[in-house]
Amino acid sequence: MHRTDETHPAGEGSGRQIRARWAQTARGWAAGDADRFAACFAEDRDSTTVRGDKPSGRDGIEAGHDGLFRGPYAGTVLDARVVEARFPAPRPGHGRGGADGHRTRR
Repeated sequence: MHRTDETHPAGEGSGRQIRARWAQTARGWAAGDADRFAACFAEDRDSTTVRGDKPSGRDGIEAGHDGLFRGPYAGTVLDARVVEARFPAPRPGHGRGGADGHRTRR
């Protein structure tokens, strides 16, 4: 297992790159911009949200977060932390992290 500060032996990825992706999503969240938030996810992403929703790919993530950013999560920020970064094969990387949303002061 490669920790977030290590580079993949093949040089194809690193924990820094995964952290950079999480930071990008956090900036999109803070801006309330669903397109920017979803941009770093794979088009065919298969995931389950913290609420148990199963959006279909990047488009599903964008659509779901657009409503959230205009509704209950308006004015919040995403505090994302990468716990570990693993590279089980030569190219793909997998990051596991945690995130908390909270309101910002305006």
